[in-house]
Amino acid sequence: MDKMSRRSQRTVVHNTRNTETDVIDLFEIFDLVKKKLLVFIILGVLGSLGAGLYTKFRIPSTYASSGSIYLTPIINQTGIVDYNSLYSNSRLVETAMSMMKKDNVLTVVAENTGMPNASSVRSTLTVSNEEGTEIITIKSVTTNPELSKQIVAETIDTFIDKMKENLNVKNIEILDAPKLSYQKVGPNLFKNSIMGCMAGLAIAFGYVLFLLITDSRIKSREQAESYLNMPVISEVPKWKRTNQFDLDEIFRHMRTNIEFMQFDEKLQVINITSTVKNEGKSTISYNLAKMYAAKYDKVLLLDCDLRNPSTHSIMGISNNKGLTNLLMELDSIKSIHDSGYVQSIDSTSSGYKLSVLTAGKSIPNPIEVLSSSRFSAFMEKAKSEYDYVLIDCPPVGLVADAIPVSNIADGTLFVVSCDENCKKAIKTSKEDLERNGINIVGVILNNVDSKASRNRKGYGYGYYGYGKTNEE
Repeated sequence: MDKMSRRSQRTVVHNTRNTETDVIDLFEIFDLVKKKLLVFIILGVLGSLGAGLYTKFRIPSTYASSGSIYLTPIINQTGIVDYNSLYSNSRLVETAMSMMKKDNVLTVVAENTGMPNASSVRSTLTVSNEEGTEIITIKSVTTNPELSKQIVAETIDTFIDKMKENLNVKNIEILDAPKLSYQKVGPNLFKNSIMGCMAGLAIAFGYVLFLLITDSRIKSREQAESYLNMPVISEVPKWKRTNQFDLDEIFRHMRTNIEFMQFDEKLQVINITSTVKNEGKSTISYNLAKMYAAKYDKVLLLDCDLRNPSTHSIMGISNNKGLTNLLMELDSIKSIHDSGYVQSIDSTSSGYKLSVLTAGKSIPNPIEVLSSSRFSAFMEKAKSEYDYVLIDCPPVGLVADAIPVSNIADGTLFVVSCDENCKKAIKTSKEDLERNGINIVGVILNNVDSKASRNRKGYGYGYYGYGKTNEE
C-alpha cells in the first residue's frame, strides 16, 4: 500500500467521527468568572449603590394604616350561638373580601378621600383574612399617613353600609379601628440594595455568557478534539509560566506519544505547521527536535518556512546559508551533513546533538522551490542520512507553501494556539491539509492556561502525558 493510499484511509477515519457541536462546560464558565471577578465586584457594588441611592432620594417614603372587621355569629333567643350562622359567616368571608374591592365600594371611597378613581384606591389596598377566623383585615399604604388612615376608615364604613343596604347583613363589627402612624414602612433600603447587587451580578454573569457564546477561539483540549475531529497529542502551557525542566518533560512525553502513534509505519519525517504565524510552531519544532536528538543519534531540524524563517533566531545561530543555498548545489553534494550548510548543536549538559539546517538566503519564489523535484530529491537524501527529520513548515492558512512540504512528510503535527485564531480558520486549514491527502497525526495545543486545565478530565500534560492533569 503506497503512502497516498494510507493517508486517504486516515482521512476517511477522521471524517467519520461525529463531533460538530460546541459545548460550553461548567469549567469554562468557572474559569472565565475567575478571570472576570473584578467585573462581578464592580457591577455588584455599582448595582447595590445605585439601587440604594435611588431608593433613598427618588422613591418617596410610604406609610401604612390598617383596621379589621369581624363577622359576628348570630345568637338565638335562648342566648346560644347559632352554628348555622357560623358556617354562613365562614363562607361569607371570601365574598366579603371580594366585594370590598369592587368599584361600587371604592368609587365612594375615592370621592370621600379625594383620590382620582376606584383603581387608584384599589392599588393602595390589601384585604386579607386570618385563616380559620371571620376576621378581615384592611390595609392601605400611601405616601401620606393621614390618607392611608382615611382610606381604610372609608373603606370599612362604606363596605358595612353597602352590606346592610344591599344584602341586609348587619352582623359586621369593627374589631380594630384604623390608626394614624408616622412610622415608615417603605421603601426597604436594605432589600433594594441587595436586589441592586443581584441585578449587577446577573448583568456580569450575562456578560460572561456572552463572551463564551461569541468567542470563536479554541480554548481547551476538549474543544480542539471535538471541533477538529482529531486527537490532541500534547498540551504545551504558556511558556513564561513554565520552567525549562517542566518544558523538557512535556516535549519528552510529546515525543513518546508520537512514537506510540506510529504503529506499523515509522514517522521518519515529521512536519510541524499551524494556521497562521506566531502560534509557536517554530519553538515547538525546536524543542521537540531536541527530545528526538536526546534519544536518537542522527536528527535534523529543517526550517522550510522560507518566507518568515525563525529557527535561527530561536536557537541564536546564523542564517547566512541554509536550505536555499544547499538546493542550488544539491547535485554536487554527496552528504547533506558534511555539506557545510548544516550546523551542529551539541549540548553536553542536556545530552543531545542536533543537526540544524536553517532556511538560508531569501528567495522570491518559495512555493516553486518547495514543489520542485530538487527539493524532493533533497528530502530523499536527508531520509537516507538521518534517523528523523523534523520540519518547521510554513503556516497553512497564509500561503500554499505548506502543502508540498506536508505531502513529503510522513506525518504532520498541527499546532493550535489557545485563544488566538477563530475556529473556522483553524478548521479550514485542517481541511485543506486533508483534501491534499496529508496525514495529520494530531494536534499540539499551545499556550494552554495551566490553571484552567487543572482538574479537567481527559489528557493532561506535564510529567504525566496522557491521563488526568494533576496539581503540581
